[in-house]
Amino acid sequence: MIVSFSLYFAASSAVVIGALYTLKRKGKTEQLGYIYLGFILLKLLVFALLFNDFLAAIDSLETRQRAQPLAPLFISLLIEAWAVSKLLKDSVK
Repeated sequence: MIVSFSLYFAASSAVVIGALYTLKRKGKTEQLGYIYLGFILLKLLVFALLFNDFLAAIDSLETRQRAQPLAPLFISLLIEAWAVSKLLKDSVK
């Protein structure tokens, strides 16, 4: 299950960063932070839809199994936040 979580968050992070880069090139730099927040919400909603079975059975899982999606989630959020800050810094110069 951890592999599918990792693949989902890696793919969704790549899509988010690519979309933000494209929007920056089109001149939407003022809205990048707000668009990123929308992408986070969309990414979590899609995660809830795709992994509904896992989330429904979370009460019956051990603590370690409950925490499995957290590592890929936090890693992807850190990478995305770094990319957004780099995009915003580059647009200021």
